[in-house]
Amino acid sequence: MISSTIQTASRKARITGTWSVKKLQKAGFDQLPCTSNYFEDGAADAVVKYCLEHIDPSRLKGMYVAPWNRITPDTPEKKNFTKGIHGIDLFTAARNRYCKAEG
Repeated sequence: MISSTIQTASRKARITGTWSVKKLQKAGFDQLPCTSNYFEDGAADAVVKYCLEHIDPSRLKGMYVAPWNRITPDTPEKKNFTKGIHGIDLFTAARNRYCKAEG
């Protein structure tokens, strides 16, 4: 995959897969992009904004977040649990910032 660098509030975030988004858009595919804060807390904001700017609304079927580590309350590594929950909060904030509430 080819990546792009997108400026976030804290620093530049490298977003992987932007080439794929454009290619799938051009080919007429429906898309359901995924983001994560596993490497970068600013990724959720950058991915939501990027996808809303580059995917036709009729082809954007939603977005989701993947923590890429265990986030159950019994996770032995509490920092992973905390980071995973924080990722959900970051995604929610990005969604609220860029997506209008439906009817």
